[in-house]
Amino acid sequence: GIILNRPTAKTLEGWKVWLGGDVQEGGLFREKTSEALPPAEITCLHRLQSEEALELSTEVIKGISWCGFEAAKALVASGSAVQEDFWVFVGYAGWGPEQLQ
Repeated sequence: GIILNRPTAKTLEGWKVWLGGDVQEGGLFREKTSEALPPAEITCLHRLQSEEALELSTEVIKGISWCGFEAAKALVASGSAVQEDFWVFVGYAGWGPEQLQ
């Protein structure tokens, strides 16, 4: 899952990003390290309803969909959206068995 209430002052390619969680955040929110990190997992939430947006997205709940960062950039480049249409999360939160009990 992603954490919804962690805004940051960071940007990624000019897009404002939120901390979705500390798993697979690609080093964006960590101090610099020589450790090789996997690429960041980037999730973009939106409320767009155009045919193009719906084709590139997956509905999460009624009226709210998600897409990847590349899809969000493509929608902006095509004029179907603006950056402000997206809530961009880097990383995610994960839990192991019985961790939330």
